[in-house]
Amino acid sequence: MSMLRLGLALALAGALVATGCGDDGRGTRDAGGGGGTDSGPGVDSGPGVDSGPGVDSGPGVDSGPVTGMCPAGDCDLITNGCAAGQACYFLAPAAGEDPAPVCDTAGLGGDGADCTNYRDCQEGFFCDTTAGICRHYCCMGMDTGCPTGQTCAVQFVDDSGTPTGVGYCALPDDCDPVEQTGCDGVPCYANGDGSTTCIASTGEKSEGEACGALNDCSGGMACVGAEGSENQCHKYCNTSTSAGCSGSQTCTSLGLPAPLDAVGVCTPPAGG
Repeated sequence: MSMLRLGLALALAGALVATGCGDDGRGTRDAGGGGGTDSGPGVDSGPGVDSGPGVDSGPGVDSGPVTGMCPAGDCDLITNGCAAGQACYFLAPAAGEDPAPVCDTAGLGGDGADCTNYRDCQEGFFCDTTAGICRHYCCMGMDTGCPTGQTCAVQFVDDSGTPTGVGYCALPDDCDPVEQTGCDGVPCYANGDGSTTCIASTGEKSEGEACGALNDCSGGMACVGAEGSENQCHKYCNTSTSAGCSGSQTCTSLGLPAPLDAVGVCTPPAGG
């Protein structure tokens, strides 16, 4: 049975993932939501030397080797590198500039704490303003970096829609990507580790359109592509029953582990 490559879409080690549920309130956005650049004060442009212990980012975070696709900046989103009392956030330093890791005054909120903006969250975390909680940063392509049980499931894009390499960690959701159930009316997406994620903020790209991140596509579709080809939006389907496909389409396996081993996508896409 043929399988499609999981390109920029899923939370698979060594691959990019999709973006999702909100922005940090400043300079970046998810692939489906709004966002803007905060040109206000408060960004530390100093040398970024860590002169103290900093803020405790809480238990359960894997502190293994930092790799992945996070961009360079004044500090490191995973290991910090800011002065004592400050934390590294992914922000746009001034109007018109690309988002980058910069130091600013650290908040106190850890994983899942209530927040209204990034300054409410401690070192290693940003504020998911859609959910109103602090979530842990992660770098696309990293094998580690998320609190225990979570996956690097969502990626930020900049104002032009380009993936940034920076994502955040989230607990898997119990939903069905083929039937689109279990998410209280928002889309369900499959992750490369066999888990699923509910993402409220999605794009509007239709079947067969080019995509760069999982939720660039409308609900019920994945952003995938064959090796060496451009990623496209494909409808989810069940390889055992071909449920979800129509006409001459074939349900092609995504090669996911259980319990998503029967999840595939319809190929070729309608109109493709």
